[in-house]
Amino acid sequence: MKRYYFDYNATTPVHPHIQTVLKKAVQLFGNPSSLYQEGRQAHASIETVRAQCADLFSTSAESIFFTASGSEANTQILHSIWLNSVLKKEPCHFILSSLEHPSLRNAAKFYESLGASVSWIPATSEGLVDVNQLLRLINPHTKLISVMAANNETGLIQPLEAISQLASENKILFHTDAVQWLSRLPLPKQAWNADFITFSAHKLYSIKGTGVLFAKQPTLLQPLIHGGHQERDKRAGTESVLNILALGEALKLREEYLKTEPERQRNLCKTLFETLKNLPGFYENSQHKTGVPGVLNIGFEGISGETLLMKLDLKGFSVSTGSACSTGTIDASPILIAMGQSESKAKQALRISLGLFTQVEDIHALSSALKNGLQ
Repeated sequence: MKRYYFDYNATTPVHPHIQTVLKKAVQLFGNPSSLYQEGRQAHASIETVRAQCADLFSTSAESIFFTASGSEANTQILHSIWLNSVLKKEPCHFILSSLEHPSLRNAAKFYESLGASVSWIPATSEGLVDVNQLLRLINPHTKLISVMAANNETGLIQPLEAISQLASENKILFHTDAVQWLSRLPLPKQAWNADFITFSAHKLYSIKGTGVLFAKQPTLLQPLIHGGHQERDKRAGTESVLNILALGEALKLREEYLKTEPERQRNLCKTLFETLKNLPGFYENSQHKTGVPGVLNIGFEGISGETLLMKLDLKGFSVSTGSACSTGTIDASPILIAMGQSESKAKQALRISLGLFTQVEDIHALSSALKNGLQ
């Protein structure tokens, strides 16, 4: 049976070009910390990719750090701010949006258990953080504001320019999780003036196992993993040379496909929406016209998203009910709950995310399968 993949927000297929590069790159086996030729070659390859990431953010290579995932990078930022406050014997207050990825929500709760205080910016019914409420949450001990660039479940774009300006005016550090942005849209100039930006390679048609952390002030970072001197003493452990090389190729590919993919995927999403909007009980949780291209979060009154997911899976379609980091749970989406939806309605959600390899024929096939699944 043919499979149709519609969960690019969870992870992307590895691009064929990257698969080819990896077959050659396995020969680059040296330890990047070794001084002999094989080690120097591995080290040079990593630094080339680090420079690519620096160019992405118009910064210096010293501001780029490699981790094993976007989740690790997110956690390291909260860990660093919390530990710096502890060392200075200062109170530590975090402000996060109520729409954040589990890696930030759960990390914030962990550091709250260690003595930090956490405030959550409420969301509007349109799925955007309330900037006016954010202003009211700031206090003299606020060390960090963290708001994701584009939501992983709805694709909704947050008002980062206003948030960044507010943080700067109040001398507060600002972080954004850009995992869902980078594969779908070009970065704005100055990259929102963020102090920290994180993303993950496996959302960019590369392989799993590499995250990237941009820190405008690298001295603020504290290591989560202690050991050797890798990543300038900020992240011990032998670097995953193959993964980082794959990320470098993914960034090259990104420069090319972003010239055409945003418009193409937005048009595909529009086609899908138009074919579904008249089905009984249909409603949309996302805003496919203004969110990141290629993401549609929908629901049908009276049928759970999990039920629809299983029906579609049996017919060869891979979709999602929300964040892949929540797989195995049956709780309603905290993102949709934060937007004011009831628990029962939030459990009806189905996330459909498109990507490089989605074709219009796939859209028509999914539309037909959804119609049949509702019967």
